[in-house]
Amino acid sequence: MEPITNVVNYLKDPIHVWNFQRFFGLRKIREVRSLSEEGNWIALDSRTVPAPLPESVRVPSAPVITQSSFEREYRINQRVRAVRKSLDTEDDDVCSSGYSSEGDTTEEEASVMYYKIGSYFWHILFHFATGLGDETFSAPVFVFIILNLDGNIGRQVLFIYCMLMYIGQAIKDKVRWPRPSMPPVIQMERKWALEYGMPSTHAMVGLGVPLSIFIFSSTRFQVDPVVATLVTMVWCSLVSSSRIYLGMHSFADIVAGLALAAFLMPILVMFSFWTDKFLVQWAWSPLVTLSLSLFSIWVYPSSGRWTPARGETTAILGSYIGVQLGYWLNYQVGLLTSSGDQEQFVFDQWILLNMIIRSVIGGAMGGLAKNGTKPLWIRISCYMDGIDHRHYENSRNLFVELFYKFFSYLSLSFAVVFISPIIFTLLGCQRTSYYTEL
Repeated sequence: MEPITNVVNYLKDPIHVWNFQRFFGLRKIREVRSLSEEGNWIALDSRTVPAPLPESVRVPSAPVITQSSFEREYRINQRVRAVRKSLDTEDDDVCSSGYSSEGDTTEEEASVMYYKIGSYFWHILFHFATGLGDETFSAPVFVFIILNLDGNIGRQVLFIYCMLMYIGQAIKDKVRWPRPSMPPVIQMERKWALEYGMPSTHAMVGLGVPLSIFIFSSTRFQVDPVVATLVTMVWCSLVSSSRIYLGMHSFADIVAGLALAAFLMPILVMFSFWTDKFLVQWAWSPLVTLSLSLFSIWVYPSSGRWTPARGETTAILGSYIGVQLGYWLNYQVGLLTSSGDQEQFVFDQWILLNMIIRSVIGGAMGGLAKNGTKPLWIRISCYMDGIDHRHYENSRNLFVELFYKFFSYLSLSFAVVFISPIIFTLLGCQRTSYYTEL
C-alpha cells in the first residue's frame, strides 16, 4: 500500500499544479499576506485592480455567501470561506450543508495573490474548455439535442450526466479532499473553490458526456467510431487540463475523476438502455423516480461546511426528473407513440432557422417556467417548514433551498420537453420525428 500512497501523495502535490500553470504562461506578480491566522487567500488578476495594488482586502465572512459573490470572481469581492475552527462536529444550529441559522454578517481580511496572464491564447482556450464541463454549457446543449436532434438521445445523455454528477459530488463531500492550496497554486475560478476537490466532476462529465452522446447516437444514426474517439479524447483532455490550469484540481483529482467515470460508464449506459423506454411508458414511473430522487437528496452526505455542491446536485436531479416526467406525460396523453424512421437532416437555411426558433422558444419557456414557479415552490417549502417566506433568505434554510431548486428546475425541464413542442406544432416549426422518439 505504501507505493500507492506515495503515488497518490505525489499527484496531490499542489506544486505540480503551479508548474502546469507556469508552463502555460501564468505569472505571480505579488503576494500580500494578511495578519489573519486563518490564512485565507484570494487571487486577483493584476489588470483588474487599479495601481497601486492594495495591501489588504476585506471580504465577507462565512456564512454570508450569495451567488453574486461567486460570479464576481475577478474582483475585490473574491473570497475564501474560513472554516470555523471551533466546530469539530456539526452543531444543531448548522444544517448538513453548513448553513447557520444565526444570520450574522462579518468581514475578514484575506491574503492576496496578484497574478498576470502570460498567454491569452491558452487562457481563453482553457476558460472555454472548462465551460464544456459546466452546467451553464450543458443545459443549452441538452435543450438543443432534445428539441433539434433526438429526444431519445437527449434523455439518456442527461441521465448519464445526472448520475455522474450526483455520484461525483457525493464522493467529494464524503472524502473531503481539499482543493490545491493557494499558494503555491493560483485559484482563478472562485465559483467552485468552496467545494472539495476529489474526484473532479468536470473530468467525469468531460469523459462521460461526449462518450455517451456517441454511444447513444450510434444506435439511431451512422457514427464514425474514429471521429467519435478523437472528439471524446480532445473534449476530455481540454476539460481536464483546464481544471488544472485554473488551479481548481490536482492531478490526483483528475485521475480519480477519469477512473471513476470509466468504471461507471458501462454500468450507467446499460442501465439506461434497459430502463429509459420503460420509465417513459410505465404508468407509475413518476412516483418511483420522484421518490428515489427525493430520497437521494435526503441521504446526500454532509460536507461538514457550506458548499454549493448539494444545491447544484439537487438542481441537476430536478432537471432530469422534469425531462423524464415530460416525456412520460407525452406518452400517457398519446402524443408520443412509437419509434419511427429518423428524420433526415438536410442543412439548409430553413432547417437552421427552425433550429434557432426551437432553441430560443424552448429556452425561453424553460426560463419562464423556472422563474415563474420559483416563488410558488419557496412559499410551499416555507409553509411546510414553518418559516415566513418573506424572510427565508435570512434563515438560510437547507430544506427550503433544496425544495425550491429541485422543483423549479423540474418545472424548467418539463416546460422544455412538454409545453415547447406543443407551441412548435402550432407555429409549424416542429420536427416531424419528435413524437416518435420513444
